[in-house]
Amino acid sequence: MHRGITDNEQRSHCAVGWTKCYESKKLELLNRAVHHNTICSLGTGAGKTFIAVLLIKEYSYHILQYDQKAIFLVDKVALVEQQALHIECHCSLSVGRMHGKLNTGWKNKEEFTAFSNKHNVIVATAQVFLDLLNHAFFDITQAAVIIFDECHHSLGRRHPYRLILDQYRVLPMEKRCRIWD
Repeated sequence: MHRGITDNEQRSHCAVGWTKCYESKKLELLNRAVHHNTICSLGTGAGKTFIAVLLIKEYSYHILQYDQKAIFLVDKVALVEQQALHIECHCSLSVGRMHGKLNTGWKNKEEFTAFSNKHNVIVATAQVFLDLLNHAFFDITQAAVIIFDECHHSLGRRHPYRLILDQYRVLPMEKRCRIWD
């Protein structure tokens, strides 16, 4: 006990102070991400995905007004559903899912266009998105924001994240979308 405050009250007070600091840091990161491409190094469970969802919400005007897309890229098939559900839980935009194990209508440009027209946000494995770019089904300038989940996994010169960014880098600055991880 410290000055008449119980240990539980002290822990609770510290937790509230920490939470306010933590929330303030997330808002600071969001503000940075809105204005600058950002790589965020936070531990597991620290709120990177939530910040990414807030970033998508910040760009929702561009997404809806200019028929742009938010692209959320993951490295593993299992993460497509997990991240799509997280976005749907916190955001009213329509979310489409894409990975190699789905047998959905996006195997040619017309089918992809129909799929894309139904969704504001596309959660995809990086390899599927790279294939869309390479086959000219999707023009990277149509993206308002691209989120690279777990970019620290992008080891090697041929990793899809890296190859996607190679296509991004050749764009004129005014055509580049926002990047987050």
